[in-house]
Amino acid sequence: MLKPFLFFFYGRGRIGTDCHAIDIPNEVYQRFRESGAPLAGMFMLSDPLIILLDLELIKHVLIKDFANFSYRGLYHNLRDDPLMGNLAAIDGPYWKRLRAKLTPSFTTGKMKFMYPTLIKVAEQLPGVVDQRLSDAGIIDVKDLSACYTTDVIASSTLGIECDSLHNPLEDFRLITVKFFEEYSVTRDLISQRLPQLAKMLHWTNTPKVVTDFYIKVVRDNIAYRAEHGIVRQDFLQIMIDLIKTEALTMEEIAAQVFVFIIAGYETTSTTMTNCLWELAVNEDIQEQVREEVVRVMQEHDDVLTYECLKQMTYLDQVLKETLRKHPIAPALKRVAYEDYKVPGTNFVIKANTTVLIPSEAIQHDPRYYPEPEKFDPLRFTPEAMEERHPMTFLPFGDGPRNCIGLRFGRMQVLIGLAVMLRKYRFSVAPTTPIPLVYDQTILLRAPKGKVELKCERLVEEKFADHIPKGANVEVDNFAASIRERREYEYTDGERNK
Repeated sequence: MLKPFLFFFYGRGRIGTDCHAIDIPNEVYQRFRESGAPLAGMFMLSDPLIILLDLELIKHVLIKDFANFSYRGLYHNLRDDPLMGNLAAIDGPYWKRLRAKLTPSFTTGKMKFMYPTLIKVAEQLPGVVDQRLSDAGIIDVKDLSACYTTDVIASSTLGIECDSLHNPLEDFRLITVKFFEEYSVTRDLISQRLPQLAKMLHWTNTPKVVTDFYIKVVRDNIAYRAEHGIVRQDFLQIMIDLIKTEALTMEEIAAQVFVFIIAGYETTSTTMTNCLWELAVNEDIQEQVREEVVRVMQEHDDVLTYECLKQMTYLDQVLKETLRKHPIAPALKRVAYEDYKVPGTNFVIKANTTVLIPSEAIQHDPRYYPEPEKFDPLRFTPEAMEERHPMTFLPFGDGPRNCIGLRFGRMQVLIGLAVMLRKYRFSVAPTTPIPLVYDQTILLRAPKGKVELKCERLVEEKFADHIPKGANVEVDNFAASIRERREYEYTDGERNK
């Protein structure tokens, strides 16, 4: 007999067509959030799915009792899809060992080494915006953000200057976009619930042309660095150094590079897009951000240094509010390793049961965020954050399995926003989608179609360009050779699609 606080029901609508995959769990949360129950539930196909409602229970699952909930339960078929052997998808001892090896490489100190690389890309943004503006002064900030993110990640991960800001059809970006174009939410959900059947059918998450591209680029880059004695401050170098202590194959290295690029590309570019959209809709907030950017940069000799960025506290609040209102990952998934007795109750979550933390629903809960649809950066002053339970804000997850690249992603978005807000004013255009419409066909929350905004260049005397020109960032010869050589050989004869 089910306990009174546990409810199961079947969802309505076709996921990917009528609703987003997270909409049904969100409805469960909204229906039972004030019931006093620590959890509720629903069926995903024939299996129960537990929806956590209580913030302290969420803290137990993510942090206190993490040992029993370290598994994400994502589908991966390494035989046919080696790039899925990455840190985000794998579980168990291998994940624990690899995470421990990689974590020291994402500290604040390490981020400072990558900072000049991000600045070099960001200083190109003003010129690119000027080129892309239509006669009506309108620009698609979604595409602009995606190209900026691609260039930053390609350079900081592999040392490749792909320059998709000036050439949106550059191979590196096209191959990254292809991964998302081939994604099927229906296939993903079925493969997660029926992994053995999916493996029998040789289902993969990554198109073969994408797999071949990444393995080849990583293999060529490692060989070139070894031949010429090149050591860089980038993610690939971290993996190269790991080879000294870990018996990693080329596929395993490529898998980690792949997930760092893919995860950073979609999440960072979408966050930047959503933030610019919110600032265009809320121009009074945009003006406050701009005033802070101008003031802080003037205090640092008009140079956007690492220390300068840290002092832009209101810009950081704007970013946090964007992530609250528009979380890219709308839920966190965990799987119980062993039977788990819910603290304070007699209910037991059985081993292998999937547990879902509906972070999007929590971040829109009026009990924690009054008027949740209102964009209000003051929710994230130190005083306001201190008053809320820490589990009410989970854009990067929490605990030992939070997002390992959160510092890098945050730094990337803040730099891009500071550069553009210093030079341009964004406002709503006739073609601007209001409200934002999300793409139903992917698991992440991302805008559907273009996000066009009106863009006005500010008067130079008041808002001069404060990005240091010609930032001295080393780019090895391999980067040049990879740009000149656009042809890649694949066993199936395909070329970068």
